[in-house]
Amino acid sequence: MRTKRGVLIAVVVLVLLAIWRLNEALPLIIISMVLAYLFNPLTSFLERRVTRVLPAPRNWAILLTLIGVISLFIIIILVILPVVFAQLEEFGNRLPRLLAQLQTSAESWLNQPIIINNQPLMLDGEPLIPLEQLRLLNDGEDFSIAQQFRDLNMVELARSSISSLTGPAVDVVGGALSFTINAIFLLTLLFYWLKDGSKFVSVIVDFFPYSYRSDASRLIYELGRVWNAYLRGQLFLSSFVGMMVFTAATLLGVPNAPTLALISGVLEFIPTLGPLIAIIPAILLALGSSSATLPSLEGVPFAVAVIITWVAIQNIQAIIVSPRVMGSRLNLHPVVVIIGVISGATLAGALGIILAAPTIATLRMFGQYIYGKLTDVPPFPPVVTQRTPSSPSPMAGARQILAWLRRTALAIQRWVQARLAGKTVAG
Repeated sequence: MRTKRGVLIAVVVLVLLAIWRLNEALPLIIISMVLAYLFNPLTSFLERRVTRVLPAPRNWAILLTLIGVISLFIIIILVILPVVFAQLEEFGNRLPRLLAQLQTSAESWLNQPIIINNQPLMLDGEPLIPLEQLRLLNDGEDFSIAQQFRDLNMVELARSSISSLTGPAVDVVGGALSFTINAIFLLTLLFYWLKDGSKFVSVIVDFFPYSYRSDASRLIYELGRVWNAYLRGQLFLSSFVGMMVFTAATLLGVPNAPTLALISGVLEFIPTLGPLIAIIPAILLALGSSSATLPSLEGVPFAVAVIITWVAIQNIQAIIVSPRVMGSRLNLHPVVVIIGVISGATLAGALGIILAAPTIATLRMFGQYIYGKLTDVPPFPPVVTQRTPSSPSPMAGARQILAWLRRTALAIQRWVQARLAGKTVAG
C-alpha cells in the first residue's frame, strides 16, 4: 500500500512538473481542447447527416468542420476586426473629451463651499471647499483623469488583450512564420481531439486500477456536464447580452452602440465583475452626450436611464436566461468567483479570467470526491434520469429563450398595431 501511494505521489509530481515546464505551450493545448469541445456537436451532426455515405465519415466531417473554422477565422480577420478596431479607436478618441467635460463640471461643483442650512460649513475659520482640500491631499497638484485615458491607446489595448488569450504560444509578433506554425499545430491538435477524443477518455479511464474505473468515468461525466454548461452556455449568454445591449443602446440613442455591445458581450465571460465593468463606459458616454433618439435626454438623466436599462438587462439575464441555459452546474459564491478571476488573471492572463469559474468548479468536484472517499460518504450527487428545471441542457434552454423572445416580440407587435389602429379610428 505504501509503495502504491509513493508511485501515485511520484506520478502527480511528474505531471505537475511537466505542466510547469510546458507552461508556454499550455494555452495552445487548452484552446485546441476548448475548440474541439465546442465544435464536436457540429462534427457529429455532419457525420450523421452529410458525410455518412462517404468512406471514413468522421474524417470528412472533421475536414468540413475545419474548413468552416478557417473560413470563420478569415472572415473575422478581414471583415470583423477592422470594424471593431475602428469602433474602439472612435470610442478611445471620444472618451477623453467626455472625461474632460465631466472633470470640468466636477471641478466647478467641488469649487463651491459646502452649504448646510443656508450656512457654509467652516473649517479653521474658513469655508470648506472640497476641491481645495483635495489639492492639499495631492500636494497641491491636479490629477487629470482625462489625460490618463488620452495616453491610453484603445486599439493597442484591444490587440494586446486578444493576443494575451493565447499567450506566447501563438504570439504573432514573431512574424508570419511563427503564426503559420502555431496555426498548423492548432489545427492538427483540433483534428485529433475531434477524431479520437473519446479514445483519449477511454485511455484515461483504463489508466486507473479496475476498482476505481467507475469513479473515473463518473468524474469525467460530471466534468463534462460542468464544462458543457459553461462553455456553450456562456457563448449563448454573451451573444444574448451583446444583442440586448446593442438594441437598448440604439433605442436610447447612446453613442457607439456596437462598441458597448462588444464590451458587454466579451465581459460577460468574466463572472460577477464583467457586467459591473461593462456599464462604466456606457455611463460615461451618457453623462457627456445627449440621446440621438430622445433629444431632451442628456447628462445625468441620460446616465440614470442607461443604468436602469443595463441593470434590467442583467436581471433578465440572471433571473430568466441564465438558469435555463446554464442551470446550477457551477453554483459558486461571488466571493469565490472574484478570487478565482484575480488568481486566473495572475496565472494565465485573459485566458485564466475566462476559464476561472469552470476551473474552480472542477477543483471543487475533485475536492468533494477526495473528501467523500476519506469520510466514506457518497462522493457524487445522485444521477438524475430525467431533466429537471434545475439541470437543463444549454441547447434546450436556448430554444426556450428564443421562444420566449419570439412571443414577447409578437406581443409588442400586437400592442403597437392596436395603438396605431386606435389612433386611426380616433382621427
